[in-house]
Amino acid sequence: CVYEGDDRSSPLIRATEPANDALIGFDVSSQNVTIITNELSTCRWDVGNVDYSTMRNSLVCEDGLNSPSSTMGYVCTTEVPTGSSENMFYIRCMDQPWLDAENRSGERNANFESLLYRLRKPEKAIEIDWIEPSREFEVYTEMTTIELMVHTSGGGEWHRCSYSFSGYENMIEMFET
Repeated sequence: CVYEGDDRSSPLIRATEPANDALIGFDVSSQNVTIITNELSTCRWDVGNVDYSTMRNSLVCEDGLNSPSSTMGYVCTTEVPTGSSENMFYIRCMDQPWLDAENRSGERNANFESLLYRLRKPEKAIEIDWIEPSREFEVYTEMTTIELMVHTSGGGEWHRCSYSFSGYENMIEMFET
């Protein structure tokens, strides 16, 4: 069933990438952000929780009516500054952007409440605490197995380590992280 009356509901923000409250790189100064709405919208963000009409930054929403670019909905993107250890942004959207061209913008529905979107940085950069084996050694056979262990701290909640015997262009990801 389709309700044939006026659209009175504001857009729903279904997803964000990175996810809300995500941990981002320690030394990044800006982050690309994607949001997905349930209907074609224009979206804005600000560092303060203000009405949609007074938000100072716009997201780029290039999808067309009935042509979402994601299976989850309509995609909007932006780049936000991430200079602090905790970065808070407020996002709101307004539906039916085609009504602006018809001088009917008063019929559009904006979010009454902002999505509080937070990106966090780790307290310190990733560090290698120790590596085993911890000293040089020689192997006198053509083939051998060596257990290489690396202990890290800082950085994010998840680390991936790689190694190489011949330089950065030949890195091999470790089996367990």
